[in-house]
Amino acid sequence: MNKNSNKDFEGVFVLVILFGGSLLLWNYAGNLFLNVQNVLYLLTGIILGVSFLSVAVQHFKEKAHIKHITNEKNKIQKLAITALEEEHSLKNDSL
Repeated sequence: MNKNSNKDFEGVFVLVILFGGSLLLWNYAGNLFLNVQNVLYLLTGIILGVSFLSVAVQHFKEKAHIKHITNEKNKIQKLAITALEEEHSLKNDSL
């Protein structure tokens, strides 16, 4: 992985932390005497945070896979161009 993808993951973790923190603040800013409601808010926040994180991780895995495929394709294209140039120079030398 390169530096950009690491920055992407850092950004995702910052977003998850901010998202979870805002849900916790929203949870405790409500009526603290309704324990059942607070537990439901907390569970909802945990479920949303985990699902958000899993979607973000899957997105960046797919992005990294596409980048890997593109790099391999570029390597093959460079090798093909080099082979064609060598073949062309050999034909010119034989003439």
